[in-house]
Amino acid sequence: MRDVAPVAAQSSPPAGDRWQLTLDDERYVRDVRLVKIAGDTLVVQQSDSLVRTPIARIIEMRRFRQTTLLVGDIHTSALNAMAGDIHDVYDLAGLAVAERRGAIQRILADPQSRAD
Repeated sequence: MRDVAPVAAQSSPPAGDRWQLTLDDERYVRDVRLVKIAGDTLVVQQSDSLVRTPIARIIEMRRFRQTTLLVGDIHTSALNAMAGDIHDVYDLAGLAVAERRGAIQRILADPQSRAD
C-alpha cells in the first residue's frame, strides 16, 4: 500500500473566508472574497475577476467561515455546519451609505475577511 500525505499538507493554505452579498434588488453576488473599498464601491474577488459593487446597493453581507472537518470529530463539525455556526450575517439595509461604508471598513479591518 502506498503512503498518502494528509489532505491539509497537499492543499494550499486557506485564503480567507468567502462572502455573499445581497443587493437591494434581491440579486446576489456569491462566493466572493473582500478586497477593498474604493470610494463608494466595494471591490471583491470572484473567481479570477475583480467585481465592483456600489455600497449603496448592498443590503446584507454574509460571511461563510472556512471549516476544517477533523477525522474523529465528523459529527460535531457536520452539526455545526447544519446549525449555521459557520457564518455571520451583517444586515446593512437600515443604514445610510456612510454608515454602510463604516461597517464594511470595520469588516475589512479583520485580516481573515479579506483576500490577500
